[in-house]
Amino acid sequence: MNRRVFVLRFVLVAVLSLAIVGLLLKPYTYVLSYVVSAGLNWRTPLTVSQSVVKGNWFNVTLKFVCEGRPMTIPAGWVVINLAAFAALVGATPGIGWRRASRALGIGCGIFFVWHVVQLSALLIAAVSMNLTRPAGVARLLATVGVVLPFFVWLFLTRPPQIFQYLGGQRGDDNVEES
Repeated sequence: MNRRVFVLRFVLVAVLSLAIVGLLLKPYTYVLSYVVSAGLNWRTPLTVSQSVVKGNWFNVTLKFVCEGRPMTIPAGWVVINLAAFAALVGATPGIGWRRASRALGIGCGIFFVWHVVQLSALLIAAVSMNLTRPAGVARLLATVGVVLPFFVWLFLTRPPQIFQYLGGQRGDDNVEES
């Protein structure tokens, strides 16, 4: 497929993905807040006494009251990598609807788990280190969140080619000459 066609497909699917993520961001953030609060209250000594979701579209914020301290996290910045992943899958040539749907389903599950881990780690770090501004942990998690869509996309849409490449089998190089 021509690079221009891929870029055009990517831009069109990215606009659609951003619209869908923007529409579903508030309900998704409610689910995230419930899972993060329940997980932290169950598995850690931290106490999350309140979680509030405010705003609309990409201006949704998630406010936790953890150990008596309010902490606000912009949910749009946390979840934006899901739209990038969906755009990459939608623009991938030659994978078909079944494979694209399976990749999107598995990828959304991976990203949900990642978002729960990311929010939980941010809250634990903020409380345990008494942070008021993003520090090394937040920057590390943000960096992983930026590159994660590309890795998940590669391994869910092109696994045979990736494993052949990593295994040293590069297409026609393995053809035996007679």
